[in-house]
Amino acid sequence: MKKETIIGIILSVLALIALGLLVIYLTTQHMDVLFPSEGTFAERNAEAVILALHESDKVSESETSVPNQSQTDETEHSASGIFTIWVGDSRTIGMRDAVKNDDVYIGASGEGYDWLSANGLPLLKKAIKDYPEAPVVFNFGVNDYDNMENYLTLYTSLLDKYKDTHFYFLSVNPIDPDICKNITNEEITDFNNHLKNTFGSAYIDSYSYLLMKEAGTIDGVHYSGDNYRLIHTFAAEEIAKLETEKPTTR
Repeated sequence: MKKETIIGIILSVLALIALGLLVIYLTTQHMDVLFPSEGTFAERNAEAVILALHESDKVSESETSVPNQSQTDETEHSASGIFTIWVGDSRTIGMRDAVKNDDVYIGASGEGYDWLSANGLPLLKKAIKDYPEAPVVFNFGVNDYDNMENYLTLYTSLLDKYKDTHFYFLSVNPIDPDICKNITNEEITDFNNHLKNTFGSAYIDSYSYLLMKEAGTIDGVHYSGDNYRLIHTFAAEEIAKLETEKPTTR
């Protein structure tokens, strides 16, 4: 084989490797997971690092991002006063950015069941371990209606496993059908009905509340800061009422 041919093959292989590494890099950068900026996504995920704007002696500095004084001045406390773990997609991220309180938020933009089952669960388990008294609120479904049964199965298994943790299920909230074509409000209503029928009083119906308030989206799917705060206040107040009604088993 000619020397030029061998060199050409080697260069082609190196180019393919470089392309593969670039794809991996871009994929990980796309994940808007709520962690501190240090390390790669894989490293952060392996260590189950969560962003908790809450200083606690239960978590070491390497596992927690603590706000500085200027951040603290801008931070609101939960309307319910109950420290809460929120798990969801870009809507959860949007609520985190709008509310700026000291709750734990675990989420990824554009993701759903596959991300939750593979990446989100280790983070949730870590959060439950660190904050055993905190209720957990799920808010998935707008990105993958087809995974509805998978969500219900996974949620039920978590209820069975973590019997001392109070889980709540926030409705999938309305979209603007003139802009959003990935899911319909009819499908969202079906998803919400399954959540309500499966989990009863643990279902939080912010969908109907937003319709009553005529709270629209800014792009068909996502909400303004004011509307995210509206959702958070409603959900937090519902959780506060439900928490006072539940017997303490902890």
